Amino acid sequence: MIAQLGAALVKAADILEAADQAAAAFFNVEEAQSESGKAPGLARLIDPRRWPPPPSNPDFSGVAPAGTAYGAVVGQPFISGPGGESPIHPSDVTQGGLGDCYFLSSLAALANTERGRDLIANNIQRNPDSLTYTVYLYERDASGNLVRVPVVVSPDFPLDSSGNPVFAKAGDSDPATGDQELWVMLYEKAYAKHMGGYAVTQAGWGAAALEILTGVPSQGFVNPVDLPFILESGELLGPGSTKWIPGSVEAGGLTMDEFADRFEAGDAITAGSWPLPKIDEIDIPEIDIEILGLPLLKWDPPAIDVNINPAASISPLYHTDVMGFHEYYVTGVDRSTGEVTIRNPHGWGCAPIIISYAEFQKAFPFVSINSISSPPPVERDFIPIV
Repeated sequence: MIAQLGAALVKAADILEAADQAAAAFFNVEEAQSESGKAPGLARLIDPRRWPPPPSNPDFSGVAPAGTAYGAVVGQPFISGPGGESPIHPSDVTQGGLGDCYFLSSLAALANTERGRDLIANNIQRNPDSLTYTVYLYERDASGNLVRVPVVVSPDFPLDSSGNPVFAKAGDSDPATGDQELWVMLYEKAYAKHMGGYAVTQAGWGAAALEILTGVPSQGFVNPVDLPFILESGELLGPGSTKWIPGSVEAGGLTMDEFADRFEAGDAITAGSWPLPKIDEIDIPEIDIEILGLPLLKWDPPAIDVNINPAASISPLYHTDVMGFHEYYVTGVDRSTGEVTIRNPHGWGCAPIIISYAEFQKAFPFVSINSISSPPPVERDFIPIV
């Protein structure tokens, strides 16, 4: 017993020495000596004012309005919705003022599946300090293998001058405590931190985001429409950015039965619309003619609806329900009727779009599917990003 106690004390001493060395590497030694008059020691390590260091916040410059500042949002990762709704649900996802629809649609698509909900619950962990969270993402190492990356974030988010989140919104709220549901906001912040700032996360494809979220290669399908300008564009399909469709990219799409099989198997599915502007209006300038300083003709013609999106000639949905260059997620596939239900990551308040599979293929040239199978093991984690 004495020998075991002695070994335990030696091990504890080694741990404390390693921790002290880590603290000395982080803090300025001369500053500590001038403050305390002695060499850095364990007291500095456990000083709550200085250790652990607070996690850094990702930059939001260029994508947030004037007056935006980081502020705390009181809440917890998961809160059950009305009527006992699952704590992780697609209705928790509401996109804010950031162009990361592909990422939020991917989160919603995962929340729509049992495996996806399990993955989300396991990949957000409250840290022992009770002040921060570790969010696990995935990326490819130098050999092309997917490895898990822990990203440490605090529940501080970019808020406008009224204290409202600028980017992704909170999910449900606890009526008893007022706590807000934070899992979507935590994921978005961790992703921005991992990528190097919120601005870097703007624009991308669901297949890339699903891979980053699950650690499982995605499949990208290009539906059977004439898209030579897209297939030849390295910016849209070339590797090296979130715009890339990773894994296999297959032209021709899936049959209705194949698509239904994947959905019924519990795969996460997102759909990208044409990367072109939506139907818009041309505002004709006012006509004002004068002769010798006297008004002769003054006419302010009404704006004229003009089809500036060639996609609208392929799918009339672009005149009404579907936004160009936007990622949606699939919440239902009815094999018997041949219909697909999709939703907009702008929020659950947007009505679902129910269309035939044929119309779906016309309106959404890009389909991303992820099987959410077993991710890489934990022991391959990188050093946490703080």
